Order: sequence, then C-alpha cells, then structure tokens
Amino acid sequence: MASGGDGGELGSSASTAENHDGEEETTDLEPFFFDEAEAVADHERRLLREQEAARKEECRVWAVNAERAPRDRILDYDPKQEGKYYNRFHFADFSTFAIDEESPLGPMRYTDRVRNEGDQHFHRPAR
Repeated sequence: MASGGDGGELGSSASTAENHDGEEETTDLEPFFFDEAEAVADHERRLLREQEAARKEECRVWAVNAERAPRDRILDYDPKQEGKYYNRFHFADFSTFAIDEESPLGPMRYTDRVRNEGDQHFHRPAR
C-alpha cells in the first residue's frame, strides 16, 4: 500500500530512470548484438519455407483441378430441377481413371447374363 503523503515507494518509482545527477541509467540495458550471418541464414530459411509452401499449394491446386476437370465433363445443369446431375459414370477418382477410354467389355445389353473369360463379348472386335 502507498505510504502516507510523502511520496514514499510509489512516487520514487517514476524517477528511477534518472539518477541523482540527471543522467539516464544504462546499466539495465543489455547490449544488442546483430549477427549478420545468422540473419542471412534466417532469411534463407524463411525463403525456403515460403517456396515449399508455394510448391505445396501449387500441387494442391493441380490435384483439385485434375479432379474437377473430368467431373465438369460429366455434370450437367438441369434448369427445371435447378440442380446438377451426373450424365455418366462418376464413382472413380478421375485424376487416375480415364473416363473416355473404351472398355474391353461388351455393351450393356449383355449385362443380364453371367459371362466367363472365354466368352466372345469380353474380346474386342478386330479392326
């Protein structure tokens, strides 16, 4: 608590920056050393981190676009239903699956029967 009106402890704390001769005290300040080599190394590390982050972001954007581009080809917008619908196969990862590649299996009219490997519908016709 503050002492009785004589300016005791609280009043003296404001004048600690100056000593009795009117000069500022510098004994509390630690010397500041600037290591230029360390600053350059820190800058290089920061640049490498930024480049790595930019590379990862570019890879992420590429992966999203690789997935989105084929999906955009099979999505259609229906104004009557006010929504999008798939007009073709959509259950695969399109960044690895070629949707436009021709299937070695026959047309869908043969799907009501069980086929074996030797059946003619599993073979492509010779061109």
